[in-house]
Formats: sequence, C-alpha cells, structure tokens
Amino acid sequence: MIFRFTTLLICFFITIIASSCTTQHSPPSFTPTDSPRSLNKIQLDLIGHTMGGREKAWKFQSIDQILVSSIDKNDDSGNYIVDLVLHDSRVNSFYFAKAVLHYDNIKLQSVGLLYIEKIETKF
Repeated sequence: MIFRFTTLLICFFITIIASSCTTQHSPPSFTPTDSPRSLNKIQLDLIGHTMGGREKAWKFQSIDQILVSSIDKNDDSGNYIVDLVLHDSRVNSFYFAKAVLHYDNIKLQSVGLLYIEKIETKF
C-alpha cells in the first residue's frame, strides 16, 4: 500500500516537473476521453516495441516503465503523438519523451521518437 502511494506521489511530481520543462513542445491538447484509444490500450501496445536510434533509444519492456502518458494529437491517418514519462528502474532515472505511434487499423506498426530528455528529480 505504501509502495503504491509512493509511486502515485512520484507520478504527480514528475507530471509537474514535465509540464514545467522549458521546451519548444506545446502542452497536450487532448484528454484521454477525447481519443478513440485509451491510454491503457496505448501502454499495452507499446510493450515489446523500441523507439529511437543509435544514440537515444528506449525499449518498452513492461507497463511499469510508462508512468504518465497523454495523447497530444490525433489525425485521421492512424497516427498519434503522445507524451510519455518513462522510468528506468536500473538506474532510477526518469525521462520525458514525445513519440509518434503509427497504427494500421488496430495494430501498432511502429513507434517514432521525436524527443527524449532526462528529468532531474530531487526528492
């Protein structure tokens, strides 16, 4: 119970930190209820996929890595732009990422990394 509360508290602070980052990215314009895909479905679809390239990459191995995510933009071609807060438990680091999800009807085809930045946390 305490672990769950601590995780929720960390998610809350990371959301505040991620929203206060001075980047050129705009804040999310869609809420989860505005999208035909739920955040939980997107998180489950990401498991097993890799985004990025040689220098900066992320492999989604479990749903526990994706702490906070929001849908930023949706177009009619099956592409979603999502904001993610990712947790690397090996080194206890948090990252803010922006990615493009390419869907073909109902299946996630690819994940494109637009932006990733390490979030400095001091608790």
